[in-house]
Amino acid sequence: MPYIKPASLGNLKYYEYRGKDLSYTSKYIMQPFWTWVAGWVPLTTAPNFVTFVGFLFSSTLPVLIAYYAYVNDAFVGDKVFPGWMWLVCACCLFAYQTLDACDGKHARRTKTSSPLGELFDHGCDALFTPLLQFAICTCLSLTGWQRHLHFFFVCNTLFASIWEQYTTGTLDLWYINGPVEGLLLTVAAFLWSAMVPQSWWQQPLGTLPAFGPISRFRGVSFSTADVLFSFTAGMAALTMLMNVASVVRNRYFGSPESQLPWVQPARAIFIQSFVNVAYVGSFLFVPEVFAIAPYCFEVSFGILCAITATRLTLCRLCRTPYVPFSRYHFVFLCSLAAAVGVWRASGQVQKVRVIGLACVATGVIAYLHMAISVFQQIATHLGIHVITLTGEQKRRILADASAATKKQ
Repeated sequence: MPYIKPASLGNLKYYEYRGKDLSYTSKYIMQPFWTWVAGWVPLTTAPNFVTFVGFLFSSTLPVLIAYYAYVNDAFVGDKVFPGWMWLVCACCLFAYQTLDACDGKHARRTKTSSPLGELFDHGCDALFTPLLQFAICTCLSLTGWQRHLHFFFVCNTLFASIWEQYTTGTLDLWYINGPVEGLLLTVAAFLWSAMVPQSWWQQPLGTLPAFGPISRFRGVSFSTADVLFSFTAGMAALTMLMNVASVVRNRYFGSPESQLPWVQPARAIFIQSFVNVAYVGSFLFVPEVFAIAPYCFEVSFGILCAITATRLTLCRLCRTPYVPFSRYHFVFLCSLAAAVGVWRASGQVQKVRVIGLACVATGVIAYLHMAISVFQQIATHLGIHVITLTGEQKRRILADASAATKKQ
């Protein structure tokens, strides 16, 4: 059964991207750099191929960290991650951010913007979000409850941002936002981790010479990781409040054609709230499950949020009602309940880990199956390719470039 009903594909002709980025860092520093980089992309390269290459760079982070964490047991005893690994992660993350910003510029430059391009871009970003949080939490050596809440705040911010776009039709990035300042701060953290011991992030601030006056107060117990965790949680909470405020403002002051019936956004909020209660409640009830299978259920929760965000984007592009409950909701909730039940009943560590890893693997497979199926459906309907340009598109782009050269 196709993800998109054939009758709904016709609504793609109404596609129009609307968004704004208020970040001063983006406007005065990164945008000129991204424009310069986009100018080096060959004209006959598809914008989605630029996005895909960026996603391949981003995939290096979780693969490297998972290798050292689970294969070389870097989570065990005094073993740490090698410094070169964090340097590679920093370079790959910066490449991902750059290419993610350049794909839209290249699409406008070649006049190949399409709803498939937006969905492909948002889809890659959504899947990468929980994988990046895995890397960040590992880099900062966050404790169990910190990494649990870190995933909660960041992945719900992803949901809230896409939920706002689904409701209002506009994607707003505020003065300090994740895709710009958040990623740059993460790149800096990775670079610093390449130069200092892994334990540096958990040292009390009062013991660090670099903090000068603070070092006199030996009673200071919070660490640099605690500060960054608190900053991330606070900014995420503020961003979600701004998302809700934007939806409310659009409801009362926006144009009638930009408004959806309240029942559709409310459905998404209701199911997401239910998942949040299950996610947080299970940790409060049985925190041992999350310690036994580190990151498994956190990443699974993030993948579930990514699936929800991508389905919201798809419904907005195709103008179809949002069906809030997906099959992976059932898989995630049942896996969480099974892990809690196994631990409470028998305390079998290996079974809990198998359930956690199976939940992650099922989530990745479910997401990729949905994404690939939807990309193929839309590409077939629009008469284009997913990550390459058609021969007709290439000829038109080269003809336009030739005509522009003759005018100069």
